[in-house]
Amino acid sequence: TGYNETHIFLHDPWNKPLWGGRYGCAYIAFDYTTFLDLWLYSGYWALYTSPWTINISTPTYVKPETPFQINATIAYPPPPPNAPDNYPASSCNATITLPANLTLAQGETSKKTLGTGFLQAGANSTVSWMVIANSSISCNIIIEVEGLISGSVWAHSINYTAYDYSDRIGAKANFTLELNEDSNSPIIGIPSRVPEDDVPANQQVTVFVNVTDAESGVKNVTLYYNLNNSQTWTAEPMSYNSTSHVCNTTIPGQPAGTYVRFKIVAYDKVGNNATRDETEYCTYQVVPEFPLSLILPLFMALSIPAILYVKKKAIRKTKI
Repeated sequence: TGYNETHIFLHDPWNKPLWGGRYGCAYIAFDYTTFLDLWLYSGYWALYTSPWTINISTPTYVKPETPFQINATIAYPPPPPNAPDNYPASSCNATITLPANLTLAQGETSKKTLGTGFLQAGANSTVSWMVIANSSISCNIIIEVEGLISGSVWAHSINYTAYDYSDRIGAKANFTLELNEDSNSPIIGIPSRVPEDDVPANQQVTVFVNVTDAESGVKNVTLYYNLNNSQTWTAEPMSYNSTSHVCNTTIPGQPAGTYVRFKIVAYDKVGNNATRDETEYCTYQVVPEFPLSLILPLFMALSIPAILYVKKKAIRKTKI
């Protein structure tokens, strides 16, 4: 803990009276000769200690009364080069302390085992809690993590007896959260499809739609379709472009005469959702291979030569 011209000052439990020693305690002063003599017996061995680090991640937006997740990643700093022992920690756990305006979700506990309970130096582990907020808030939370490291100290002369030890290691950190309320559903635009007009038999249909959410952001968009007004809806996840906000997916081709209806469901990142399923935009019927719009012109095209032929024949008969 410090030094001057004649002494080294440190915390040394080694020879504490509780273990049958004479003067070990906190803030003990060793002159340099005694200090070097005690240090030499282990080849100038030293123990490097460093607090664990804690980093958290939380959403920016929350939905009131809806659970959201707080993640804490705990890292055990790596040992220095050529360390003779890495001192793995056991009985590792993490505890979260919440302010009055945050509560743990049902079934959650404030104290949790960290991973398997063991953590190696240089490794990390993540623990999570589901938490509920009543509204948008600014608050502080505390996360404390700890484990146990164990070892042994050999005897050195009759004055310093051997002993085993277990020491606590870990960290404690205070974090400020800024949680904004999001109670608004995503906005789903008017869908479009390709082909835009008649859909031939067995032709797949690609559906496009613009989906936005100005607060927590779009989490996912899904198209559901059914055939011939059945009760079965088939889900087709829609790909989402976060830059253009355009989603798209395809509906498989169907036989001629099939009536197809679809709806689009979008969720934001806090659980608000919206659905678009108007008949005007979200239905179509698969037409035969030659739809009516093509059959009529084709019929007319074939009929005109026949009519001209009949008229021409009638004229010839008149002349005779």
